[in-house]
Amino acid sequence: MNNTATSLWERQPQARISLWKALEFFEAAYRARNLSPHTIAWYKQRLTPFVSNLQGRLEREPTLADLDIGGFRFFILEKQSEGKYRDHRFKRPSEEPPSAGHIHGFYRAVRGFSSWLFDEGLVPVNIMASLKMPKLEEKELQPLTTAEELKLLNAYSELKPGECRDKALFMLMLSTGLRRAEILRLKAAAVNIDEGFITVWGKGKKQRSIPFGHKVGWVLQRYTLLHRPELATPNVGEFFLNRDGYPMTVASFEMTFKRAAKKTGIARLHPHLLRHTYGTRSSELGIPTLTLQRFMGHSQPSVTERYSHVATNERLKRERSYDHLDGLDLRVRRPRG
Repeated sequence: MNNTATSLWERQPQARISLWKALEFFEAAYRARNLSPHTIAWYKQRLTPFVSNLQGRLEREPTLADLDIGGFRFFILEKQSEGKYRDHRFKRPSEEPPSAGHIHGFYRAVRGFSSWLFDEGLVPVNIMASLKMPKLEEKELQPLTTAEELKLLNAYSELKPGECRDKALFMLMLSTGLRRAEILRLKAAAVNIDEGFITVWGKGKKQRSIPFGHKVGWVLQRYTLLHRPELATPNVGEFFLNRDGYPMTVASFEMTFKRAAKKTGIARLHPHLLRHTYGTRSSELGIPTLTLQRFMGHSQPSVTERYSHVATNERLKRERSYDHLDGLDLRVRRPRG
């Protein structure tokens, strides 16, 4: 908008709507659209700090008229100076700058909020439409090695009550590629041990069924029959429970992985790494891309295709058959000892 249009807009009643109130409207609209609680929480976790930052700089409650790209950029600069893991529950704060992916999330959230404001007629233009997204780091996916998979799974015994649940959890994630939210929401009724498949609701509230193997089934059955706690209340339907019979929480889930990383010495262990490993191993086994896309709940096949490239890289690294120099009639003395 030009200066004249901006001046006229700022005189409109909508311009004086509190940004906090607008966030409430935004959340209510997403709930009415039946979006998942996880998606709504994701937006709230990124938009609330931005509005709080804006309020601190203005020293008053911000309104829609205060929403602009400049204010958001000031917020991003402050986030970048805070370092890593400032508010993380399990990781120590670091002076290293936040990852590009972390910062990227704030951009996506504020652009989504701005688009919604415009679509609802609360602002005359999409204020953040010209906001350029930062470039994301294109890191190569590095799944668990076979040795690391064995190290993780052999560190837990299905015969011990205190370890059976965790082994079942790790095996099921490695065998199906479930996301954190999906494994925590997994219902006992959705685990068909006899037929060897689970049914989950993924992103976009899309249902899919994923098969698992015999060994996974044996451990799941032992957990179900011998080591799964009694339900704390009749309403508890989740498959993985804490010792008190209540559903496994995000905090206990994260702590399980933190303890596993310490126990096995696999420092890079995290939940999504098991999903990457599943995608890579499935590609290595020759599962068609479209089938794997459905199993993993990807909306686009291009996302799934990454795993076929990673699978090829992993095979070449293991076979060491990719270097043309090894095929030359080249005499090189091999060191002894």
